[in-house]
Amino acid sequence: MMGYGGMMGYGYGGMGYGLGFLWQIAWLILIVALVYFLISSLSGKNKDSDKKENRALKILEERFARGEISFEEYRRMRKELEL
Repeated sequence: MMGYGGMMGYGYGGMGYGLGFLWQIAWLILIVALVYFLISSLSGKNKDSDKKENRALKILEERFARGEISFEEYRRMRKELEL
């Protein structure tokens, strides 16, 4: 008797153990890439919100500098933006 697999190969689609590590490496690379893209996409959302907040503060400072709002209004609005 020849045992499991016969002469055709040993698992991993008949490639044998010699090339089976390539599939393991391919899966590892795929998983690492997915984790990287998930983390970078979540971080990207935070960066966008920081940019919007900085833009809002800049507009507020410009309005105060032009005299469109009083100091009290500026302080109140700044506190609201910082929350």
